[in-house]
Amino acid sequence: MALPGEKALGEKALDKKALGEKTNTEYNCTTPYVPIAGRCLFFESLTKGTWGNMQTICQLLGGDLAKLDNSDVIGEVAVYITEHVIPEASYWIGASDEAKEGEWLWSDGSQVRMGVPLWYHCGSTIEPNGGVKQNCAAISSNRFYYITDEDCSGEYYGICEYYWT
Repeated sequence: MALPGEKALGEKALDKKALGEKTNTEYNCTTPYVPIAGRCLFFESLTKGTWGNMQTICQLLGGDLAKLDNSDVIGEVAVYITEHVIPEASYWIGASDEAKEGEWLWSDGSQVRMGVPLWYHCGSTIEPNGGVKQNCAAISSNRFYYITDEDCSGEYYGICEYYWT
């Protein structure tokens, strides 16, 4: 038996409703956003653009480039892309080190977790590895949807996220 205020064994340790967070089934994502991994995401797969172009499109839609900050989210995004969008493509996401080389930040200003399980690491290729020439983050099927650093002027599709306030 649990003491008052404690969770009984078998109950979730984290009660999202008590914290004021929405669960995936509670999200009512407005068009063009769809609920994925507890977030409202939109995949711009009709028009390619630079990282800045895609960020502007996302902001015009009330969001920003997506914050894919854990492997569960990236996994669900990869499944969605392969089932519903264009799997053999690259997608801009909301991380960059343009402000200060080597200091990767999400569009909301929070730090990007470095290394595995988020960044691509295979053999001698360890991302990010582009130095001052590659300052924007993307995911693509040819890197198994791990994060890579790319030239911000490259033309890719984008993943937008609507941030609840």
